[in-house]
Amino acid sequence: MTLAILLLILIVVLVLSHEAGHFLLAKWWGVRVDEFGIGFPPRLLSLKKGETRYSINLLPLGGFVKIFGENGDEGEGDPRSFVSKPLWVRSLIVAGGVLANLFAAWIIFSLLAGIGTPQAVDGGLGEGGEITIVAVAENSPAKNAGLRPGDRLRGFESVEVVQKFIEERKGTQIILDIERGGEFMTILTVPRVQPPEGEGALGIAMVEIARVAVPWWQAPWEGLKITGEVFFGTLAALGGLVLGLLRGAPVAGDVTGPVGIARIVSEVSQFGLPPFFQLMAVLSVNLAVINLLPIPALDGGRLLFFAIEGMRRKPISPRVSHLVHTIGFAFLVALMLVITYRDIVRLL
Repeated sequence: MTLAILLLILIVVLVLSHEAGHFLLAKWWGVRVDEFGIGFPPRLLSLKKGETRYSINLLPLGGFVKIFGENGDEGEGDPRSFVSKPLWVRSLIVAGGVLANLFAAWIIFSLLAGIGTPQAVDGGLGEGGEITIVAVAENSPAKNAGLRPGDRLRGFESVEVVQKFIEERKGTQIILDIERGGEFMTILTVPRVQPPEGEGALGIAMVEIARVAVPWWQAPWEGLKITGEVFFGTLAALGGLVLGLLRGAPVAGDVTGPVGIARIVSEVSQFGLPPFFQLMAVLSVNLAVINLLPIPALDGGRLLFFAIEGMRRKPISPRVSHLVHTIGFAFLVALMLVITYRDIVRLL
């Protein structure tokens, strides 16, 4: 698939699953949903079905669900208004996006566990295994010959056999049969006699990869374990990032935005569709964790307001809530623009 199609699939799955969580729980509890939007206005296309308008919007920065009474300044006393629902129901609806992202990740991880995913193995390839190039050094014979990460070497039993084959033929032309994206081709190149320190004669890094699967009845549990590991791993990484910021460490380079994600998708897709869907599941978990942060305009910020409401025994003023979340949204947009700028600079 082309990069554009993969990015479209990624955005649609992540945004749809998140917003569908809010949408379905609101509908379940009898709250009116006025609009379900992909992207942010201005509106490009829309279709109204029943009481809800479904729209595709110009700015591809996420999505939204417009829930009647969500801002707290309308629908008071109306049984179909968000503001009229008990605090725990409102909290559940707001948390629906996070729960949906985790659910989507669990489904993807479970399916991949049952189907089998490419994993690095030791001790020979075995049935269905392959030797995959995972890195190509700049200005190396491999780079100059057109080898790329994701290329699969054919006709070898192990990485050690490839290394011995190259080592014994330094300075002479060799022929490599490779598979790339379902196509087979032949590469001619000459391994270096004296490679730079830290690089091999050809300038490639390889791993032995085999498809590893679990029985279908274990797949849901395996998917749940992986989802939990990624969730808590993301929390730990985020905690480390925050501590680094507090200590003044230069950690901003660890953060990436849409442009950086597009680059990662491009790199991962060279290894096939299973790694792409693994990345999708990981990003879905990351999206859930980010939305849990107690930052205004995010789901976590709204849940924090509900927690304050629960302690005060009365809601926060709609005017104050709207103002704080508007400021929070502006901050997030500005932050995204800064991160995107850094991503573009790194690519140049």
